[in-house]
Amino acid sequence: MWQVVTTFRPHTMQVAVLQELRRRIHDGELRPGTVIRVDAVAGALGVSRMPVREARMILEGEGLVTHRPHVGFTVPSLTAEELEEIYFIRALLEDEALRRALENTTDADRAAAREACRAAEEALHHGQVNAFSDNGRRFHEALLVPCHMPRLLRQLAGAQLGTCPPTDTPTGRP
Repeated sequence: MWQVVTTFRPHTMQVAVLQELRRRIHDGELRPGTVIRVDAVAGALGVSRMPVREARMILEGEGLVTHRPHVGFTVPSLTAEELEEIYFIRALLEDEALRRALENTTDADRAAAREACRAAEEALHHGQVNAFSDNGRRFHEALLVPCHMPRLLRQLAGAQLGTCPPTDTPTGRP
């Protein structure tokens, strides 16, 4: 399951581990029920145990892993009701973010949204599920980031995590 990663140096080790675990959950490499063992992750990524522990705690806060007594941290299975709740929250947040973003959207924002939509359609046509999901996320970000509300965007990213975790949390424009 865990293969050694040789080029692994973003920001801090904890951020690197966090991004890698998110990616593996998103890509389906870590399936629901998978136990995330500190030693296995640390060994595969060539890091100490501490960044793995820290990343697991963040993932638990995001709902991407759960702690089960006598088992450890696992990737959860979501019920239909939980998915419905996540989509309900996303719809509320996206509606408000889009309403505010429309006041600030530029030609570049619209071009980015069109390109992401085109890439998503192409990925769908070729059966590339992960590329479709990534481009769908890019499309939504291109539409919503112009709202200039970083806290709202972080909340929205958190609501997305249960269904398609972002590789990077949108924070708005500098």
